[in-house]
Amino acid sequence: DFAGPDDLDPLMQRGNATDPKSWFKEDALPDLFRRVRVGYERVIHLRDTFCPDVTILTHSYDYAHASGKGFLFLSPWIKPSFDKFGVPDKLRPKVINLIIDGLANVQKTLSRKTRKYKFVETRGTLTPEEWSNEIHPTSDGFCKIAGKFFPEFKRGIPDWVIEPKWLK
Repeated sequence: DFAGPDDLDPLMQRGNATDPKSWFKEDALPDLFRRVRVGYERVIHLRDTFCPDVTILTHSYDYAHASGKGFLFLSPWIKPSFDKFGVPDKLRPKVINLIIDGLANVQKTLSRKTRKYKFVETRGTLTPEEWSNEIHPTSDGFCKIAGKFFPEFKRGIPDWVIEPKWLK
C-alpha cells in the first residue's frame, strides 16, 4: 500500500520544489512497484493454479487529491505526509501522479505478458468534484469508475451483462 503516513512516509524525503521525483528516496518507488508486481504475480499464480479460466480485471485508480479530507474517523491519507516533508502545494499533484502512473505501468506490463489479465484505464476519469475525500470517489464518481469496467464485462460475458441505466 502507499496511502497513509505509515506507508507513504518511509518512501519520502525532502526534495526540491521543481522535481516531483526528488521527494522520494532514491530506490523507494522502484522497490514499491517491484513489491506491488510481486503481489500481483502471486494472485496470478493462484488464479492459474485454482481457476485458470478466470480473467483478472485490474486498474490503477485515478489521480487522488491531497485535500486533507478523511472519511469518518479515519484521518486523511496523503496530505499529512506531504505536510510533514514540506511538499509544495503546486507540486503535490505531480508527486501523486508519479505513484499512480507507476502503478499503471506495473498493471499494463502484466496485462501484456499475462493471459487473461486485463488492465482497465481509470486514470483521469474523475473531476475534482467527484472526490468524496482524498482517496475515495463520491457515489457518482464510483459509478463513473465502474463504468470503465463495463466494456470488459460485456466482452467477457456478453449474454449476461446488460448496460446499467446509470451508465447511459
